[in-house]
Order: sequence, then C-alpha cells, then structure tokens
Amino acid sequence: MHWTSSFSLCNPCEVKYKYIAKLETTNQDFGKILNAVKGAQMYYPNKTLGPNTIGREDPKEKVKRYYSHIDPRIIARLKELFAADFELLGYDYDFDKV
Repeated sequence: MHWTSSFSLCNPCEVKYKYIAKLETTNQDFGKILNAVKGAQMYYPNKTLGPNTIGREDPKEKVKRYYSHIDPRIIARLKELFAADFELLGYDYDFDKV
C-alpha cells in the first residue's frame, strides 16, 4: 500500500474531500481542520515535522540529492506512475532536472 498512488487509494473523482493534509505541513493543515470543526474538544500536539526536525536542507535540494543516484529511466517511470499524485497534491518537483 505504501507505494500505491494516493490518487488510486483516495478516489478523488468519486469522493469530494473537504481537506487534504500533508506531512510536511501537518501543523498548519490539522490546525485548520480542527478549527473548522465547531465545538470539537480535540487537541493536536504542537510538534514540528519537516525541515526543522530533519535538518535545514531545502526539500527540493534533498529530493535532487536522493534521486541523483537513480537511473534516469526509473525517474521517468516514477514521474509517469505518480503524475496524478503530484498534480492532485500540488507538488511541483521537476524530475527532469534531477
């Protein structure tokens, strides 16, 4: 399941999602979701996930570094397989430049 595309798991054409949260913006995303739930007695821990906890390297630079050792044909195939996910979730990594 981990390597299955989000697009195929979440059925965005059949389900109208009101919120989509991303790991790298967890605090902001869940804060907005919890604020939108009126009268909710919920607490979301204020932990920072992302570049501040794993280093200060720019995420796009980290992707370039990780993918620079992978055969360009595999990169092209990954781009093809997950194109809908990148579009759906607003990721704009240009794998052609990796």
